[in-house]
Amino acid sequence: MATDISLKIQSIIEKRQPLAKRVEKVETHLTSLQQYIQRLIKERNNFIPQLNDSQTSEILQGINLPQIEQEITTNLTIISKLKARFYRQTLNIGVVGKPRQGKSKFLQTLTGLTRHEIPDGSGQHCTGVMSIIYHQLQAQSTTGKVYSHSQKSLLEEVIKLYYEDLSLGTTPQKFDDFINRGLPALPSNITNKVDQAKYEYLKRYKEHYPQYKDLFNLKPIFPITQEKIREYVAQDDVDGKQVYYNYLAVKKVEIKSQFPHSDIGQIAVVDLPGLGDTGVGDVERMIKVLSQDVDFVLFMRKPNPGGDYWDKDSDVGLYDKAQKGIPTIPLSRWSFLILNKTAPDSEQGDNSKNCHGFLDELPNTRMEFADCIIADCANTKETANVLEKILQYLTENITELDHKYALTFENKLIKLSKNLQAELEKASSALQQYAGDKRLFQKSFKQFWDKLTNTLQPYLETIELASNQTDETFQEEVNKVIENCQKLSSIPKSVEQIKKDSNISGSYTEAYSRYLHIIRTDLSKQFLFLDGKIQDSLDAVKSEIGRLLTDKVQLGGLTDLREIEFLKWMAEHIPGDLINLKLGFDTISDFNVSYAGIIQRQVRQHINQLNPDKKTLSLTPDLEKLRSEIEEILDPEKYNINKIMAQFQTIEQIKDWWETRLSNLLKSGNISDDEKIKSELLLEKMEKEISTKNAESSEKVLIEIQKIHQRVIDLCKSDLDKLLSEPKQLAYAMVAEFVDRILRAEDIKDDWEIFLDDEQVRQKVWPEFKTMANRIKIQRNWQSLVEQIMDINRLENMSFL
Repeated sequence: MATDISLKIQSIIEKRQPLAKRVEKVETHLTSLQQYIQRLIKERNNFIPQLNDSQTSEILQGINLPQIEQEITTNLTIISKLKARFYRQTLNIGVVGKPRQGKSKFLQTLTGLTRHEIPDGSGQHCTGVMSIIYHQLQAQSTTGKVYSHSQKSLLEEVIKLYYEDLSLGTTPQKFDDFINRGLPALPSNITNKVDQAKYEYLKRYKEHYPQYKDLFNLKPIFPITQEKIREYVAQDDVDGKQVYYNYLAVKKVEIKSQFPHSDIGQIAVVDLPGLGDTGVGDVERMIKVLSQDVDFVLFMRKPNPGGDYWDKDSDVGLYDKAQKGIPTIPLSRWSFLILNKTAPDSEQGDNSKNCHGFLDELPNTRMEFADCIIADCANTKETANVLEKILQYLTENITELDHKYALTFENKLIKLSKNLQAELEKASSALQQYAGDKRLFQKSFKQFWDKLTNTLQPYLETIELASNQTDETFQEEVNKVIENCQKLSSIPKSVEQIKKDSNISGSYTEAYSRYLHIIRTDLSKQFLFLDGKIQDSLDAVKSEIGRLLTDKVQLGGLTDLREIEFLKWMAEHIPGDLINLKLGFDTISDFNVSYAGIIQRQVRQHINQLNPDKKTLSLTPDLEKLRSEIEEILDPEKYNINKIMAQFQTIEQIKDWWETRLSNLLKSGNISDDEKIKSELLLEKMEKEISTKNAESSEKVLIEIQKIHQRVIDLCKSDLDKLLSEPKQLAYAMVAEFVDRILRAEDIKDDWEIFLDDEQVRQKVWPEFKTMANRIKIQRNWQSLVEQIMDINRLENMSFL
């Protein structure tokens, strides 16, 4: 290969450097321009609310600075890529094509690398990620550098594309969620095999996470030895077994090696995975690589010896997609077509006839290339010939292509500059009348009064509509307290604990009394946590009123204090002779409620039931009560209750007699339905009393404590539930009183006018009343900023050719 090609390539790269520096200079100007425009936008946004001049505001808002700023951002991204392209120290040749077209074999033959570094194969799996192979003269060994994904970039740049393409719903927020949660099922309306294959490919990222997860613990860029390269670029080993999964978390791999033809100069070849191998997003990644990392593209096609044809979708479709890499230059100017010829003794057989047939049919496909070559990509000599033709073409044409490529973007920048200049001229004249335009107080006050009325009245109506609704924040606090009441540590946990405490106290009755006292005080303590919660809700409303006055009504300039503190400031600084106005702010500032006044009186009546004087402990059945219940059932004219009860000493004896009596009556049928029901209920009750009587005293104490504890909690919750709308009702009363005082009271408008007409107050509320010097200062600052931008925006600053 001619040495002069190496020198020409070196010359091209050297010639690119001044252009790269000029592009970098334009980038600097563009960045500065963006910063100044952002300052101008900020200045405009800051003083438009202060203008009180609809005409001037309309002119300023009509200056389309945000769109210009967005266009600059877009062009900065493009310029950055252009700069990187021209600063690059190699000419990069990208090799694209469908899978199994001989791309890898061509690159192996060209670079002298093997299947260990450039994967090839006839099976389903082959190249996994893009690799850039640099020719490095006098390289001692072949080395690699891996650019790996983070969990975030893998989720955003890869996994998200699958979810969107396959309609799998919302992409998980975190990569761990994707790994640990089940994969959404493929929608039932997706039945084609291509999408099903994509879904299976997506599953690899979950199923083989253990095989590639260690990459997330490494640096995003790390070196590897030659022996490790295939583990990061391939989907299978040299025997075709799919054992590698690192490629799933790898963006690209850079390889540095000395090519067999050492005189070819500073070049690099880019190995792109065959379209269809890598699933969703492979086309977008190819377009991105062609636009950023490639100077020239090589299309590889290997016609099938058994018969083949140019396919409209796969061949022409690939060509159309590649054109999007550099849409401003026809692909025919920066691409070759290589028809990969296979020898008669090869595994595929002789396809030379079909290669010529493809060449003959090429004009009918609308695909155009700078050159079309039939070559055996496994043949070192023929591959070298292909490379020589490519490099010869580049040395003769790359300067022109670079110029056309750069000119396209320069034209965009010039157009952007002209559009910006038109907007700057509007900006320059926008404030010409501003400094001499006086603002009358009555005009400003009228606008203020409209804002005050149209802000507070709708807010009052909103508060009124919600006044009977549950305050959800207060409800949540009540529920927390009730929940804590249910979990009191002072409630005995077992009969064993009660036995132990009764031994210490001297009796079960003493232990029971002690428990009630402790539980009562603990419950009362829990409800103290509600102290201030209603006030919190009221304070939130006060804060909103303060915010409305400072932000919506624009009284914020009076003080740096905000929300409740602003209301207090107003109450303190409104003169005492403005009685109604001052009273309004005094009232809302001092509007407070107490725990004792609302909540404590509701719950205390129930908590007091936990008093042993009111709730005594009985460890034996109440026979007198039982006697009364029997009297209600038996006819006193037929039965002598005193005589009957005198026969029995225990509840067990009474129960046996009652059970026998009931059985006899049922057999004879001489019993009414009502008496039968009452008799059976009484029998059931006596059986329960006997069961309870037979239980230990400690268990009775536990049951009684639990029962009264739960009853008190239920009663407290019932009463508190009735208060859940109390915060909103109080809020409405507070706001209604405030609005009446500062909007509806007699002569209140006069009070406001007197207050705002004070010179210092007026200047704080309406900055235009400060001094005309302030307006002049604003105008000069604005004009100075516009002129600085105009200076940066000169057309010569946007040109690099």
